[in-house]
Amino acid sequence: IIVESFEPVLDLFLAHPTWGQDIELQGYMLEVLAARHPTVLDKLRTLAARKQIDVVSFHYSDQLYIAYPRVDWERSIAATDAVFAGAGIPVSTTVFCQEGQIGLGIAAALPQHGRRTLVWTKQNFGYQHPGVTAAPLYRVGEGRVLVTEEQTVSAGADSISATYTFVDDGELMATGNANPYFTF
Repeated sequence: IIVESFEPVLDLFLAHPTWGQDIELQGYMLEVLAARHPTVLDKLRTLAARKQIDVVSFHYSDQLYIAYPRVDWERSIAATDAVFAGAGIPVSTTVFCQEGQIGLGIAAALPQHGRRTLVWTKQNFGYQHPGVTAAPLYRVGEGRVLVTEEQTVSAGADSISATYTFVDDGELMATGNANPYFTF
């Protein structure tokens, strides 16, 4: 995963300094990079310092946020923030959660952990709010929820336009939406 998939993406951005993107990964992955692939971690650190890559993380390792007590999530995010600080990687103020692991309650908890915006896939919005047309942006407490559905919404002189190239697991983008974890 690191050498054959992740590092070539970093090399691509290092070769093209005007390109950028968000990358969501777990705090645990940074620990693996530090322990086993320090040169790859250096590349990520360089791209983050250049602001080419915004490193998004809200969890130490995959978990169902809403399936565990709040204290478990608090420990996970504290561990994540410590790992990011130790690796010298700034953690994004954005959070991306998918695969049904998320509820709106997390959005209200974002600001107390230095995050501001929860990116919520249009599929998850539809699962949790069937039949409701999604707006592009919601406020939940002091947090914000951005629904990843292409649309333009206007209110008076204000408008927001959202267009996405890909919002999902990177493995699916690389394989053309074929799940690489299942064999046929």
